[in-house]
Amino acid sequence: MMRKNISALALAAAFAATTCTAQAAPLFSFIHLHPHTNASEDARVHFTLVNQGTSFRDVKISGHVYRMEPGQLLDIKALPGTIVYADANIPLHHGGDVLVKVSPALNHSVVRIG
Repeated sequence: MMRKNISALALAAAFAATTCTAQAAPLFSFIHLHPHTNASEDARVHFTLVNQGTSFRDVKISGHVYRMEPGQLLDIKALPGTIVYADANIPLHHGGDVLVKVSPALNHSVVRIG
């Protein structure tokens, strides 16, 4: 009797968990139950910044400073018009210099700094 109760509780818990996640999951991959979360509405540009230098680079994006070690990749999603600045003096740039101005042409590309 106890074994049946435990099995029934486990089955009920599994069913409850799947019904919650099914509401947010896409249906077959072409019908989404929450159309307002469609990725095509996202105007941000996605690109990768690569530090090809031999020392760290500090970059500033939307007021946030990121330290990039040599060879490190930084995936960025930003709105067009966002500017990526050098935050400290580096061999080819001074602090405050514009490294990249985000535009739709950068979408899914790799930008190398050195």
